[in-house]
Amino acid sequence: LDVDIPRCHQYNNTLASTEGQSFIKRVLTKWILSNKEELAYWQGLDSLCAPFCILYIDNEDLGLGCGK
Repeated sequence: LDVDIPRCHQYNNTLASTEGQSFIKRVLTKWILSNKEELAYWQGLDSLCAPFCILYIDNEDLGLGCGK
């Protein structure tokens, strides 16, 4: 996470911001923990999470729910 997220879609102001990067990290961490049988992060999940970050930056639970 710490390697992929800072590189995730830096052309977008929301995703390049500290708030956007924190959002993606929190959502992906929760997603990983909710999939305990895998407990893995796959490269590219940050890109899948990116649209939810942009759309729901003010609602982390909704952003997480979109990814389930």
